[in-house]
Amino acid sequence: MHPSPLASAFLAPFAQFPANDFDVIALDAPGYRDSDPPAQPEDTLKPDVEVLGEILG
Repeated sequence: MHPSPLASAFLAPFAQFPANDFDVIALDAPGYRDSDPPAQPEDTLKPDVEVLGEILG
């Protein structure tokens, strides 16, 4: 996980090292880099956490 709100590119240089041995998933916070902005601003991370749960299954 990278600090939020930031784009995953922030840690891309560092993600190369664990990627040799692990699956590395770098998500962009909503509205950053290639991600769409949220439909409406949220005061909590709950929607982000729910999406992350769906992605990781």
